[in-house]
Amino acid sequence: MNKSLNTINDNMTPKIQHQYRDDFAVFSNKPDLVFLDSAASAQKPRIVMQAMLEMAENSYANVHRGQYGLSIDATNIYEQARQDMQGFINAKSKDEIIFTRNATESFNLLSHCLPHSLLKTGDEIAITRLEHHSNFVPWLRLKNAHPLHVIAPDANGNITEAQIEQLFAEHPIKLLSITHISNVCGTLLPIKRFAEIAHQHGAYILVDGAQAAPHVPLDMQDLDADFYILTGHKLYAPNAIAVLYGKYHLLETLPPFISGGGMVDRVTETEANFLPPPTRFEAGTPPIMEAAGLSAAIDYLNAIGMETIKNAEQKLTQILHDMLMQKPYIALVGNPEHRACVFGFNMQRKDGTLIAAHDVATLLDEQNIAVRAGHHCAQPLMNHFGINGCVRASLGIYNDENDIDRLSDGLDKIAKMLRAI
Repeated sequence: MNKSLNTINDNMTPKIQHQYRDDFAVFSNKPDLVFLDSAASAQKPRIVMQAMLEMAENSYANVHRGQYGLSIDATNIYEQARQDMQGFINAKSKDEIIFTRNATESFNLLSHCLPHSLLKTGDEIAITRLEHHSNFVPWLRLKNAHPLHVIAPDANGNITEAQIEQLFAEHPIKLLSITHISNVCGTLLPIKRFAEIAHQHGAYILVDGAQAAPHVPLDMQDLDADFYILTGHKLYAPNAIAVLYGKYHLLETLPPFISGGGMVDRVTETEANFLPPPTRFEAGTPPIMEAAGLSAAIDYLNAIGMETIKNAEQKLTQILHDMLMQKPYIALVGNPEHRACVFGFNMQRKDGTLIAAHDVATLLDEQNIAVRAGHHCAQPLMNHFGINGCVRASLGIYNDENDIDRLSDGLDKIAKMLRAI
């Protein structure tokens, strides 16, 4: 992890070479693989899998229940993951970290609980067309009691500060639920400024950080988001564990989402008293081994440094952007002013008709290049751009300029085969 980012060969222009690829077993097992689908789910470094195996073999038991050594060890590992995540996002307290199964569950928790505490009937909610379905459908289900406003991006996928200010000036919005980075356009939104605007109008802001957490440093005390959601499987950690961050004084007001064992203080035949956050929201057996993997992933990313990751990925993002822009048969789905390393695009013929995204992804797969194709759980955004879907290429810390060259060559081969050039 201390190798130089740039490798110079024969006085040629330095190319960005991978530093971390060897940390991931999948690339040893499949050395020809170009993996460009980290926005869907990132590959796992060896140390993450080792941490889970070590816990399974030496420290596995249920947590928060046993008085014996294994259970105490497991509880310590589980709670260490909470503390590690607190540090990773700079939350004020570890009690502001709630573990859920995935980001979708986190959104559903809030859409269920907020109307019982922080939202009154008639309070209005705002989202955007950039949102993943996990931050769209839960609020859509509440539209009868909470009018829903959907903010449209411009043709490049931008949402501006002026739009947010106008929204709050014209409507009594009580909750703004918005993505940090679009999972289709790669749009990087100014969340800190959006939070300031929301708070000036007495509203809450909830941020979908699933795409942001692996790529940019996070500081909850600086961003000042009221709630922030991220998921382990995009963060080089296991699936089946995600994080809902919330300011503690707000979490205290929320009722539980799922009731059962582990989240109660006292139960009688007539009533139950619930424990304080975060335990109130973690009913049942939690993702114990997954928490060990999450801790290992955080340690791995911290050892590299999120600023280092951000800077390296920004360079690759520019290279990938320039490559796609130079191809006349590529139509980007949005081209935002500020973007992260997620690119939605389509291939088009000379007459402007689009080649099916799934066909492009299948032909790239035949060249051992893995990309995503479809609507990416963002159908309102697809409708906004007037398309049914698109190809998506997304970068992770194991990608380098060679991967972009492989994608470029692969696209050219497909374009020639399908007579797009």
